Amino acid sequence: MYNVAEQYKDSDPGQARHWYELAAQVGYTNAMVELGNLLAGSDVEQARRWFEQAVQAGNTVAMYNLAVSLQYSDPDRARFWLGMLNQVSAKASPGG
Repeated sequence: MYNVAEQYKDSDPGQARHWYELAAQVGYTNAMVELGNLLAGSDVEQARRWFEQAVQAGNTVAMYNLAVSLQYSDPDRARFWLGMLNQVSAKASPGG
């Protein structure tokens, strides 16, 4: 499903969204992130919801995207998510 969405991403965003949603519904966090990216320009709240779902499943790209989406509307929450991302990254790095 995700791979089908990737094929449509540039040529048919509506089809891409359909396939990303199917992949997201079965828990594929990269699809949640891509849905958030796809919606960020038109529906920021819905984009954030997808980023938040992916974050809850442990997707670090979603943490960054969520922080960026919050930087102007809720800078404290944006800093929180950047801090969380920093902690996760430190733990994942050698010697962290």
